[in-house]
Amino acid sequence: MAHEITVRPVQEGDLPDLCDILNEIIEIGGSTAYEGVFDCSRFSETFVSGDTCIVCLVALVDGRPMGFQTLALYPTLPEGWADIGTFARVTGKVKGIGSALFRHMQQHLRNNDSLSKSFTCLNASIRSDNQQGLSFYTKMGFEDYAIDKAVTFENDKPIDRISKKYVLAH
Repeated sequence: MAHEITVRPVQEGDLPDLCDILNEIIEIGGSTAYEGVFDCSRFSETFVSGDTCIVCLVALVDGRPMGFQTLALYPTLPEGWADIGTFARVTGKVKGIGSALFRHMQQHLRNNDSLSKSFTCLNASIRSDNQQGLSFYTKMGFEDYAIDKAVTFENDKPIDRISKKYVLAH
């Protein structure tokens, strides 16, 4: 059954659902570098209102948040690069959430003159054991460009982190 997916910027009322999505992913383990429980305050500071935040979009189905995508500045990236992260609900998963978010993120960047002039490339860094994440970003057109070997995450064995880039068309 096809679902109509609506994408818009995150609003304060979305935060409890988005925390639930992220916290479930963290609890399952193996697919994100984020650790520890997120409450609304930490979520907002990390993805919506903090100094490094550029934009955070939410995907909704029947008014219910099903995933989010964030764009942020990351201090180790070259000038003109932004870091992207995509998170989708695990329980009650809806196909196409990540793709819808990425299409809207590209449109958001194109429609905002200051953003479209500021950024030339997007970075996605994915744990090498996150096959779903690696496949998603490859499907979206991202290409591998770097590997950080044996990154240690809380309670995990060291794991490689693969960085992929997406060159923005201007």
